[in-house]
Amino acid sequence: MATIDTTATYTLSNSYTGEGRLLAINPTDNTTPHLLAPSSLTSPPTHAQWFLTVSDIAPFYHLHTLAGGPSRFLDVKDSSMGLLRLTEPDTQLAPGQFWRFDIWEDASVGDNGGEGVNYIYRLSNNLTGLDRHLDVYGDTLGPHLANGGRYATGQYWRLGKVGSGGNSNGTRIPIPTGSGNGTTEGSGKGVGMGPAAATTKDVLSVGAIAGIAIGSVAVLVLAAALAAFLVLRKKNKTQQNRPGSSSGDSFVQLLECGDEEEKVAVERPPVELSAVQLFPRELPAVHVVRELPDRPYHLE
Repeated sequence: MATIDTTATYTLSNSYTGEGRLLAINPTDNTTPHLLAPSSLTSPPTHAQWFLTVSDIAPFYHLHTLAGGPSRFLDVKDSSMGLLRLTEPDTQLAPGQFWRFDIWEDASVGDNGGEGVNYIYRLSNNLTGLDRHLDVYGDTLGPHLANGGRYATGQYWRLGKVGSGGNSNGTRIPIPTGSGNGTTEGSGKGVGMGPAAATTKDVLSVGAIAGIAIGSVAVLVLAAALAAFLVLRKKNKTQQNRPGSSSGDSFVQLLECGDEEEKVAVERPPVELSAVQLFPRELPAVHVVRELPDRPYHLE
C-alpha cells in the first residue's frame, strides 16, 4: 500500500501507452474517462489533472479531477464490464468511489517516494476488489477494470506530480453526509476493511432473510394442513352419528347440556305388536242371515 500526498495534483499514465497518454475525463460530458494525448505535459488540461482526498476507510482514497472539483468522484459504472465514470453521489458514497494505490512487487521505487519516476502503482477499488486493476484496452485504449497481474503493462500506473491546488491545505475535503455507510459492499474482496465494519450497522444477510421466509411458509403450510385434518375428522364423526348411518335400529338423540349440545346414540328397543295389543277388546258376535224369512225374524 502507498501513501499519497493529498496536497498535490497529478497526471496518471500507464506503462502500455507511456507518458504521452494521460487518464482524463471527456470535457464534453464531464463524465466519461479516456486517454488523452495532451499538447503539453508540463501544463496539462484541468480534466487530466487529478487530486486525492482521504476516505473514511484507510487505505482508500477518492479520486477527483481539477476540472470536476471535489464533489465529483471517479466511480465504477458497470462492475461486470469494469467501466468507469466521473459522477456526483446523491446522498452517500458508493463502494466504487473508494480507490486504493498499491505498489507492484516487481516495480522499482524511484526517487521522490516513487512519484513521477516509474510505473509502479496498481489501482483497485472497494467494489470490485483487489484482484481487478485499472487497465486500458489494447486497441481503443479505453480505461476499465480488468483481472490480471504482472506483465499486464496497462495496469502499471505512474503518478506525475504537476503542482499543488487539489487540496492545498492537506486536510480532508468534506464529502456528502452518510459517507461512512454504504461502503461495505464488496468489502469481502477488499483489504483493510476492519474500521468500516466496526462503524456500519448490523444487517441480515441474504441467507438469513431467505431462511426466515422459508420457515414462515413452512409454518403456514403446517397450520393449513392441521386445520384441514380437524375439519375432515369432525365431518367424518358427524356422518357416523346420523340416523340410519349405523347398523341395527339405533338412532341419534340430541341432548342439551348447558350451552352445548351433545349427540348421543340411543338403542331403540324392538317392538312387536300382536293382534291382541292392536284390538284389546272382543268384537261382538255377528249373525249371518242366509235367507230372508217370510215373517219377521227376531234376534234373540
